Amino acid sequence: MLVLLPKGYAPPQGGEAPPAISMSVFSNVEGLSLEQWIKGDNRSNFKLSQDGVLASTTVGGEPALAYTHSGLYETDAVVVSRRGKLFLFEAAG
Repeated sequence: MLVLLPKGYAPPQGGEAPPAISMSVFSNVEGLSLEQWIKGDNRSNFKLSQDGVLASTTVGGEPALAYTHSGLYETDAVVVSRRGKLFLFEAAG
């Protein structure tokens, strides 16, 4: 997972994490569709989606699916597949 933070950011003692943008990469050896992976893999956090809506979009010209989920933070997520990998981009805050 890659987490981007402002330069020099110091997390508060005993506090929660700051708003963050993250990217996670997963192997898709099973050849799952984006929807199958999002709805079936706990790492997508789709089960935390309050509306259960998947929206079609594109990332770099590739088909992608976007959704929101809630947990500790409200999070916007987008998943795209490329060359046997699934890329999960999330913005939480």
